[in-house]
Amino acid sequence: MNAKKTAGDYVREWRERDGLTKQAAAKKLGVTSTHIYYLETGQRFASPPMAIMLAKITGQPMTIFLNMKAR
Repeated sequence: MNAKKTAGDYVREWRERDGLTKQAAAKKLGVTSTHIYYLETGQRFASPPMAIMLAKITGQPMTIFLNMKAR
């Protein structure tokens, strides 16, 4: 598969790797499960503090999460 991964793919992979529901992931990040859904589907941008947290969790550069574009 040559498709470039999106920020949402990394968020989803983290959840699945850690066996987290959207609700459990949201609790860890201090947001709603709807917000997790929007991040995963590319419908919302991550705030700078959220991008830092996601970068630490996923091991990806925070710029990936700051550049999420609404579809």
